[in-house]
Formats: sequence, C-alpha cells, structure tokens
Amino acid sequence: TKSIDEYPMLYDVGLKVPMIIRTPDSMKGKTVEDPVELIDLCPTLLGSAGLEMAPEVQGRSLQAALTGEKSPHRDYIFAESGAVKMLRGSRYKLVYYPAQPYGELYDLATDPDECYNLYDDPEHQKTRDRMIRDLLDRLIHTEAPRHGASNREPAYWRYLYSRPFEDNNE
Repeated sequence: TKSIDEYPMLYDVGLKVPMIIRTPDSMKGKTVEDPVELIDLCPTLLGSAGLEMAPEVQGRSLQAALTGEKSPHRDYIFAESGAVKMLRGSRYKLVYYPAQPYGELYDLATDPDECYNLYDDPEHQKTRDRMIRDLLDRLIHTEAPRHGASNREPAYWRYLYSRPFEDNNE
C-alpha cells in the first residue's frame, strides 16, 4: 500500500510556506508578497554576510525585498517532487510529468483551489505549450550545469526530459 507522501504533491497548499527572517539590525517587520523560492535563501544569507556568491549558485537575493526596495521580477516559481516538475506564474500553474501524455494546468485566477484541470482544454493549449517550453528552458539552464553538461547542449536536456522515468520502488 502506498501512502500520500509517496505521490507528488505540488498544490499551492503545500508550496506556500511562510518564512520569517530576523536581521541583527531588527528591521521593522513587513510582509513580502513577491514569489520566492527556497534557493533564494543562500544568495540572501551570503549577501547579508557580505560574502560573494559563486556564479553557479542558483537563486536571487531577497535583500531588496527585505529593505523595501523593488526586487527583480520573477515570471515563475519552480518546484519539483521526484521527476514531477511545477511552474507557477501569477495566473497559471503547470504540473509536468516528463514523457507522459498527461499533466495539470490550472487557472489560479478562476480556480485558486486547483480543482479544474485545463491541461487538455483546447482553449488553454497555447498557455500550456508556452509554460512547458519555459519549464524546459529553466531545466536546461539549471540542471545542465549541475550535472557537468554545457548550457550549449539543450537538445540533450530536451531529450532527457522527454523520456519516461523508471519507477524503482516497485
């Protein structure tokens, strides 16, 4: 019998997690609504400590948002659970299952609880295809360097993410 924690869970209810940062200078409390990712913590902490960040470190410093300055715009946030990848924009959210004929696409403006999957809806095909391309581009630029491959080898990474993943748990 499989339990719920063995399945990918990329719904907003599990992704939107509050974060509290306390600085030594006791900056006045504020709420930042900008989407951030866990990978943003490393650049934020390094920058706060006055340390230089290595070029291969992913993420963006949250320092500007914490001090009330305008932070760089981010079109999407990314999350993953095993082989399953998620890209979330301000309106739409894509859950991508590599090499599978199915996926999930939600219009968060009209369906914030993610109940109505629009992945196969012809009216949303352009949005779905654009988000899949954006997701694959992100994977090419983040996964390739991590695995020692050049960013100039996108065909390999597109091939890799279009192949079925084996389930080794059975």
